[in-house]
Amino acid sequence: MSQLDKSSPINLYIPTQAVAPSILDKSTVINLFIKTAEGNIYPPPPSNKRSLIVQCGQGGRVTYDDEFGQHYENVCGQSLSCNYGCSVQLYAKPDSGYSFTFWSKDSTVLSYDNPLNLVMFNDLNVKANFVYVSPPPPPPPVQPFNILDKSCVIQLSVVSVPPPPPIQLPSVLDKSCTIQLSVPSIPPPPTEEEKPVFPYELVLVLVVIIVIIIVLATIKGGR
Repeated sequence: MSQLDKSSPINLYIPTQAVAPSILDKSTVINLFIKTAEGNIYPPPPSNKRSLIVQCGQGGRVTYDDEFGQHYENVCGQSLSCNYGCSVQLYAKPDSGYSFTFWSKDSTVLSYDNPLNLVMFNDLNVKANFVYVSPPPPPPPVQPFNILDKSCVIQLSVVSVPPPPPIQLPSVLDKSCTIQLSVPSIPPPPTEEEKPVFPYELVLVLVVIIVIIIVLATIKGGR
C-alpha cells in the first residue's frame, strides 16, 4: 500500500469531452476510490444509509420530507435514515408566541434557512432553535364619554328657517270675488188634471169611415 502514501502524489486527469463543465462547480462532490491488485478498495466505500437525528428546542416542532417526497409532520427526537447522497428537507414550525431562530449542529450555528435542505453524505445531528416572543401590549381601553365632564363643551346652533309664504285663499266676504250659481230649471211633474185624454171619439169616427169605404168598394165591384 506504499503507493497510497500521502507523500506520493496521485494525478487524476479527466477528459473535458467526457464530463459537463458543471462538474467543476464547487458544489459538486467527487468521490475517488482506488482498487488494488488484490481487489481491495481504498478508502472503503461508504455505507448506503445515512442517519439524521432531529432535535427540537422549546417552542416548536419540525416536519420532514424524505428523498421520495413523503411528508412527516413531527420528527422531533427521532432518528431518520436515508440513502447515501439523498436530498431531504426540514421545516421548523414555531408554536404560538414563539419564533424560529436557527439550526444548530454540535452547539454551533448550522443555518438560518427555513426550510433547510440537506444532502446526506454523512451522519448528521441537527437541532431547531426557537425563541419566545413577548406578545404586544393590549390596546388602551376606550374611555367612555362622560356627559357630566365640565371640560367637554358642546355647542348647538339652531339654524333659522324662514316660514313658508302663506297661501292666499279667497275670502267669501271679498267684494272682488264674484261667485255665480246657476240652477237649471226643472219642469214640474204633470198633475192629474193635466194628463192628456185619449181621443176615443176620433177613433170611432175613423173606423166608421173606413167601413163605409169598404162597402162602397164592394158594391162597385159587383156591378
